[in-house]
Amino acid sequence: MNNHKKIKNKLDKLGFKYQTIDLATESLDLDEQVRAGNLKYSECVGTLLIKDQRGNYYAFLRRDDRKMDAEKVKTIIGSDSFDFCDDKDLEKIGFESGLLSPVLLNDGKKPIKVFVDQNIKKMKVVNCGPAIPGATLRLDKDDLLKAVGEYEFIDFTQPNPQRSDDLFSSDKVVYTADTPTGQMHIGHYVGTLENRVKLQDRFNCFFGLANYHSFSYMQKGEGLYKNPDFIHEVTLQVAMDNLAVGINPEKCTYYIESDVPETCELAMLFSMLVSHNRALRNPTIKDEIKLKGMGNQFSLGFINYPMLQAADILIFKAELIPVGKDQLPHIEQSREIARDFNELYGETFPIPEGLVGKVGMLPGLDNKKMSKSLGNAIVFTDSDEEIKKKIMSMYTDPNRIHPTDPGKVKDNPVFIYHEAFNPDKEEIEDLKERYETGKVGDVEVKEKLANAMINFIAPIRERRKKYEDNPDLLREILSEGGKKARKEAKKTMSEVREKMKLDF
Repeated sequence: MNNHKKIKNKLDKLGFKYQTIDLATESLDLDEQVRAGNLKYSECVGTLLIKDQRGNYYAFLRRDDRKMDAEKVKTIIGSDSFDFCDDKDLEKIGFESGLLSPVLLNDGKKPIKVFVDQNIKKMKVVNCGPAIPGATLRLDKDDLLKAVGEYEFIDFTQPNPQRSDDLFSSDKVVYTADTPTGQMHIGHYVGTLENRVKLQDRFNCFFGLANYHSFSYMQKGEGLYKNPDFIHEVTLQVAMDNLAVGINPEKCTYYIESDVPETCELAMLFSMLVSHNRALRNPTIKDEIKLKGMGNQFSLGFINYPMLQAADILIFKAELIPVGKDQLPHIEQSREIARDFNELYGETFPIPEGLVGKVGMLPGLDNKKMSKSLGNAIVFTDSDEEIKKKIMSMYTDPNRIHPTDPGKVKDNPVFIYHEAFNPDKEEIEDLKERYETGKVGDVEVKEKLANAMINFIAPIRERRKKYEDNPDLLREILSEGGKKARKEAKKTMSEVREKMKLDF
């Protein structure tokens, strides 16, 4: 009997009323389920199953607008460390591998100490795991806790700003942009593009092509400011990439940064609020200088990059910023600037929050930072043959010499890519198990990844061709987006000038 049937039998036997609700998505991602099911995080309960160093198992029921505080959990279980349980652990406890529902926690072979987030006390009805994908189990909170059996209310969580119900206010402004320095690649997709496509259905989104920023970059030892023709062309290439993956100009404002010159004025004013030393301490700036071998040849504009980015964000009063993990330090500097401006001149700007994609930062094919200029990325125009060739040359576990050697799955780029792009989760789990036990070679793992990647890229490549064949349509989309963006920017700058006494 599978877990879902066990849940239904138990609840029926207890005489509890419940609903199994279809979420219109097969995704196991909580954020996607909340969006698809029009749910609230504060109405959902997640089950976190862990084990300590002694082999004891614990379940923590957490409201989904909260996140686990690891230090509190260590104190509660009296252990210096803990691990989250995997399918093998579930089997040891007596559950089928797969999705686990809190309803079944005390029905296994081994006793599990259950701790319940004290914030669940405030709930009346809960949505929790039904042990099948694409659905949620809805029932009365008191009935759920009766089904759980023995438990203890305890404080082990803290607020999770990235899973706040406020995130789903339709008037919330979302902003992000791409610096056109080359074609986009799959790292951009998992870092930010995937989120953009989802967010445009729920929020007031501004998505930009940050071509001003391009002039501050260097490639092959030369500043891009010397090559405006390249920047112009690649700006259009990046626009096609965005539209091909699903950015819809009817659902968002999609524009070119240079069509909104008010951004430059705001960036100049923000630069007055940031010391030179603070600008140089930005870790992303330091990493870029080192990665691209800039030495001390970088421009003043490059150091001012975060101030211009803050202006891009705040000129639309954006609150949520979908970015790659490596861009979070820039968001922090934008947050600092917003706080400083508000303190000096009066409440004007929201404090933006970064939103990282499901894979915070995808490694390159060689396990280094992904960059098209380094030749370690898959781009949206790659042919099927190019994709397969790149995948088959990927870095894997360097200590694995023979297919019969047990391999390392964690931090292995091939499996990170599988998780990001292969929709067949059963296949992934099968490959992981065989890889760790030396029952599958790298060739088979890579071949299956190549098939998944080809299936992912092919429709994007086809949609992109529509804009390649019709450049006038592309320019019309960007022109209309620029008009909408500038209208909003002028409103903000009028307020800024008034606050700073610049409106003579």
